[in-house]
Amino acid sequence: MNKLTYFIDLDGTLFDTNGVNKVSLKNQYAILIMKNFANVVLSTGRSYQDLRVKQVMNQLAINDVICSSGAELYIDNKLVFSTKIELETVLKIIEFANKNKISFMVYDENGDHLFLNNNFVWWLANKFLRKWIKTIDISKNFDINNFTNINKFSFGFLSVFKTKKMLKKLQAFLGDKINAYISTRGHVIEITDKKANKALATEQYLSIKQIELQNTIHIGDSMTDACLKGYVGKLVAMGNSPAGFKRIADEVAPKNKRAGIHKYLIKK
Repeated sequence: MNKLTYFIDLDGTLFDTNGVNKVSLKNQYAILIMKNFANVVLSTGRSYQDLRVKQVMNQLAINDVICSSGAELYIDNKLVFSTKIELETVLKIIEFANKNKISFMVYDENGDHLFLNNNFVWWLANKFLRKWIKTIDISKNFDINNFTNINKFSFGFLSVFKTKKMLKKLQAFLGDKINAYISTRGHVIEITDKKANKALATEQYLSIKQIELQNTIHIGDSMTDACLKGYVGKLVAMGNSPAGFKRIADEVAPKNKRAGIHKYLIKK
């Protein structure tokens, strides 16, 4: 395959509006135009079961997606591979979360499951997020037997400072077992098995599709995308990306808000 292949992140990249549709009409137009001469793959921290992922795939007629920060790869809407987190590591992650009173999301083959350590926040989540999340429960009720092939965790924090502090502690505790990156403007830590990230999933995709490295471009906004350096022909950081990512990127695009993807792609 000689035509260009674009790997495009969702949150902070393609997503540029709030409301029913997270992708503006301008961004939708840009992707649909690009698809006339390029292959487009979604590359996201969200799971394949996520309703927003399904929505974008339907809107843009995209059938290939790297999900759960690289823990899953779907081609033509079929699961090609999934890298689960080992049971011992799962239990250690839960131990760490509970010890540090961290709310967390669990991703497995059945969907997304949110566990909270505050009863009032749990009540709010049930009231406003039930449509989007398969399970919403209190952290102490987590039972490993209720899940099948867990492939990702995410920790959420109100403070960017605390996110950075917890990342250092987590890496000291489990650094040889996991990949952990900060995303969502510094408020989330995304955790996968050591053998899973967006770069490794992209490498697998290129091998299956027989795509040459120089014909690939990845566009993203967080450190979960930074690992793509050297795994694609060009790595593009959105203007809203952290400084560390922008420093290593081959190119910096406009900020995602107000159709940043449209501004970047159409100028090409």
